[in-house]
Amino acid sequence: MKLLKRYSAIILLIVSIVLMSFSASFANEYAPGTYTVSVSCEGGAGRASLASSGVLYVEADGSMWVQVNWIKTNGNSGSTEFTYMIVNGVTYYPDYGQTFTVPVSALDTWITISAMTEAMSEPHLIDYSMCISSYGVPVASAPEPEPEPEPEPEPEANTNQNSNAQNSNEAAGTNADNDDSSAQNSEEAENEEQLEEDKSSEEAKAKEDETKKEEKKKDDKSSEKKSEEKTSEKKTSDEKNTDKKSDGDKKESATTSDTTTIGAIKTEAEAENKTMPLVIGGIIVCAIVGVIIYLFKSGKIGGESKNE
Repeated sequence: MKLLKRYSAIILLIVSIVLMSFSASFANEYAPGTYTVSVSCEGGAGRASLASSGVLYVEADGSMWVQVNWIKTNGNSGSTEFTYMIVNGVTYYPDYGQTFTVPVSALDTWITISAMTEAMSEPHLIDYSMCISSYGVPVASAPEPEPEPEPEPEPEANTNQNSNAQNSNEAAGTNADNDDSSAQNSEEAENEEQLEEDKSSEEAKAKEDETKKEEKKKDDKSSEKKSEEKTSEKKTSDEKNTDKKSDGDKKESATTSDTTTIGAIKTEAEAENKTMPLVIGGIIVCAIVGVIIYLFKSGKIGGESKNE
């Protein structure tokens, strides 16, 4: 039973956060604006409570804020001086007097809040539950779809105009047939002339190709002689370069061995630098877990809160 009492506050806080996360998706269904709403409050020692009405602000992005007032309950002569409120783990200070503006995750649902009072011998944090009614808050209407344009009626064609157009098309067709026959005869004569010209041009191209091939053969022979002379010169120069390369390879092998040793030293240093933060982080986490366990066992966290 003692464990249940100690962990009851933590369990209620977790449940409220889960419920608020599910109800947050419905915040965008209300129309933006300022509305007067009814407020319900439970909890505490019965000396102070929230006023039965408040002001709800719905933003364009769907977020909601409510302005509430703390009052004394009937027949109570105590003080309602609260220095700040805590909602969803965030601290909010008064706008003026005992009027606070705090966020609302959802309407028609109970939200866990806390208020700090200094009226007792020591400052004391008191837990309450608040519910904002959705009565009088309009729902945002979905945009109406645009009406589709009506199709325009097609104009009726006159029968007289259609008959005249057909007669003119038939006359044009006969004239076109006569023109096509004369055009075909002229095209055949032109095609014969082009064939004769193409034959003469092909014979001239063949003669030019033969002369170009003979010239290329002569040029190839002269280029072969030059290439043979160049290869002989390259052989002598390559023999000299091989001697120089052997000396350079020896120097490079010495430098590579030095760089490998330096790289090995750097990798060992980097490995040590990477492991140190992990070891330090593990020690810090273990220390934090130990402190939390000690606080739970000593009753400093999760214990019963004193009444106002």
